Amino acid sequence: MDGKSLWEDYLPEAQAAIMALREPDMTMISAAALEAGHVSKDEVGRIYRAMIDAAMIHQVPTAGKAER
Repeated sequence: MDGKSLWEDYLPEAQAAIMALREPDMTMISAAALEAGHVSKDEVGRIYRAMIDAAMIHQVPTAGKAER
């Protein structure tokens, strides 16, 4: 275990799973647009991708705990 926590060994797989979900499909976009009401489907997709990108930038939790 080269000085890192066991969970850190799974980061590449977790990152790949998150990136696989980066592009929302029409079902996801429609559900979000319906829930948001006033947001266009294009805007929903843009917001969703921005959220995924932000999660990937801040991907390693500090002190071994997930951020909220």
